[in-house]
Amino acid sequence: MALMQALAEHLPNHLIPQDVASGMHLICDLGPALAGLCDRDVAAIGQKAGLSLRALSLYPEAPDGLQGVVMGYAAFDEAALINAVERLAVALGSSEQG
Repeated sequence: MALMQALAEHLPNHLIPQDVASGMHLICDLGPALAGLCDRDVAAIGQKAGLSLRALSLYPEAPDGLQGVVMGYAAFDEAALINAVERLAVALGSSEQG
């Protein structure tokens, strides 16, 4: 899947995809490079970059302490997914620098 490949290339220590065989959304755990940020922070950074990420902790059925993001991919072609991950990588890199 293009989205998982792009994440592995551009954000390997930021967002860790959970194993998913199929679906319309990808769930990613927060990786060690995002230490100090909560999933709501990551979702907000993504939104500032023009992306729609949803924080797992905001789902009512989520267990306490769950940190991650939900990324929809079904409505996008491969090029758009790669571009989105590249934009998120830039945005997250900027947030790391202050």
